[in-house]
Amino acid sequence: MAAIELKNLVFFVGLEPKRLAKDLEHLQPFTVGAGEVLVQQGDLDDALLMVLDGEVSIEVGQPALEVARAVKSEIIGETALFHPAWRREATLRTATTCTVVVLGGASIAALRTGGSPMLAALERAALHSLGRRLRRVALQAPTEVLAPPPPQAPPSLGMRIKRWFSGRPEGHCPQPDTASVLARTLPELSPAELQRLVPAFEALEVPTDYGLPTDALPGPPLRIVASGVFELRDPRGEPGQQRVLARIGAGEMIEPATLVHGNTCTSLPVCAQQGWILQLDRDAATALLKEASATGHALRRAVYESMMTDLIHRNTAWHKRWVEKAA
Repeated sequence: MAAIELKNLVFFVGLEPKRLAKDLEHLQPFTVGAGEVLVQQGDLDDALLMVLDGEVSIEVGQPALEVARAVKSEIIGETALFHPAWRREATLRTATTCTVVVLGGASIAALRTGGSPMLAALERAALHSLGRRLRRVALQAPTEVLAPPPPQAPPSLGMRIKRWFSGRPEGHCPQPDTASVLARTLPELSPAELQRLVPAFEALEVPTDYGLPTDALPGPPLRIVASGVFELRDPRGEPGQQRVLARIGAGEMIEPATLVHGNTCTSLPVCAQQGWILQLDRDAATALLKEASATGHALRRAVYESMMTDLIHRNTAWHKRWVEKAA
């Protein structure tokens, strides 16, 4: 019965039936009662889990704060797919009686070696689940936990003189090498694989204080910081007064959650120090995310790292504020 349910899940639609049936043999379903710990925060565990029925509470910190719940068809423990050596960042506890499917580390390795389309589909589904959790936290976490932006100091006289002697007019910075930037974002790929990606990316210079559009339909493209510094600001603040969630630099992705979770903005990207960004057309980025190839996996892993870093920061800050209020 579990195998039939799995085969009919929406993210397996379109996969070749015979290959899918063979790969599904690696998935092991089991039922567990309410209140049981599936994964402990801090554990080194390489198993991926999928909820087939019931609800799983996702908790962070001590004392535990529930930051989300995983429900039917959601992937949890996605660290096993992208970074099995990482420690678990949350405790997973059954909130109800649950049917859960487990994909162990050895099976993940075997499927990856075989270029399994099912594994690529699971990685995409994991990113969708992670994107939903990130959106929930972005909407629910209190704004008080966010640090206010520091005052921006104008360029010093020394910096202005240095620019003048370098022949670089103020307000302009040289365009970075696209392949070098992509190598920082996708370090697993070979130089040849990176060079194949270069023509697909467009380089754009961005001035200080410029906010990147986040509401374009059907959604913004894949964006990577090539140079400069960008602030990710809380979209719930008043215009010009948003608190800063994080600052990102060269090689880091800008709002990758929009690629896997529709046109959902969890932050407002504003250029804090002029520089360049690389853009990949949304359709091209979506096609790459679907590939059961080394490039597809590297891109999914980079998206996962960016979203997970953001989620950990938000969860940690939320838990800290929650403990302070309780005290």
